[in-house]
Amino acid sequence: MTRAGNESSGLARRDWLLLPLVVLLTVLLAFGVAEWAAGCVFAERGQFTCGADGKLSYTRERPNCISWMKSAEGPMVEYRFNRCGYRSDRPCGPKPAHSLRAVLMGMSVTMGLYIPVEEIFAERAQRLLEHAFDRPFDVQNMASMARVTAQPDLIPEALSLSPDMIVLAIVPFDVSQLAAEDPPGRVRAGFSIREMAGRIGSQFHSTKVGFAAAHFILQDPESVYRYALSFGPSRDVISDPLSPAGERMYAAFATVIDRMSEGIKGTGIPLVVMVIPNRVTAAMVSNRAAIAGTDGYAFGRRIAEMAVRRGAYCLDTTAAFAAVPHAERLFFPVDNHPTSEGHELLARSLAAYLSGGSFRQFASRNGERTRR
Repeated sequence: MTRAGNESSGLARRDWLLLPLVVLLTVLLAFGVAEWAAGCVFAERGQFTCGADGKLSYTRERPNCISWMKSAEGPMVEYRFNRCGYRSDRPCGPKPAHSLRAVLMGMSVTMGLYIPVEEIFAERAQRLLEHAFDRPFDVQNMASMARVTAQPDLIPEALSLSPDMIVLAIVPFDVSQLAAEDPPGRVRAGFSIREMAGRIGSQFHSTKVGFAAAHFILQDPESVYRYALSFGPSRDVISDPLSPAGERMYAAFATVIDRMSEGIKGTGIPLVVMVIPNRVTAAMVSNRAAIAGTDGYAFGRRIAEMAVRRGAYCLDTTAAFAAVPHAERLFFPVDNHPTSEGHELLARSLAAYLSGGSFRQFASRNGERTRR
């Protein structure tokens, strides 16, 4: 075929090489601009530097440490820890005479990750409780970035604070991390197209464009259900009936409660397990969503049964979230930690529970003072 015939039949050979290159460069340029724009909107700055050795397995942040960090979905936040390594400006020494004290234990939600200290539920609950009782009320927040399995080892430290009550706050993520690995003897399947797609999706999610897309997509409750429940551990915790993996998770958490109950045995100090829903369960109960094989109330119900059987008490805040329209908005869409508004709801729930007259340690209330 002649050269004229080649030209009349379509693109020149070099154009078949240049055209895909131009398309690729255009896509890369567009993605680069989008990545830059998303990075401006969802900026991250600073670093959490108060963890011991930079690990997530420690049980206490470094005493007298201050660091600043901004998450992609939240404001710039100061993390200030007192001499005991608690996130508070208040002293952590002996309990003042004629005062009441509650010690909070837990993980990142209780510590107030991504939230200014004055807005976390521990601080807000203290302010509410100070008005509810006729004597000073002090909340010591021992929560850290430790795993839930470390909490029993912290009981001696909690008792050294002379508390009138110990409260352990727990979220579904904490339980899903227990016994979530494959059972012994199970052979993992080989490489699959689905696994490859998952890895590609994970890589895209790690970009700012991917993060921005997830942030806006997860504003829709239906997307919340599909995304959160596509992961085994998240679904296993709220599965109904309970899955084998879920059974292992709850059995492991029962061991944690057993050890904590044993640690305070004979002290007369009540242990309260405070149940906090995650974003998907809050959305389910708030929007009255029925999803096959799951139950938005299952987590709180199972934890309550487990706590009561071991002589502890349970404050399940799930119902409080159910009473709020679109409660999923009380959590960061991608990160899933409660927002400032979510912490406010938790503070009101905790303060109402402690001041409700159910505990003899807190029997003296403001209302009694006004009748004298």
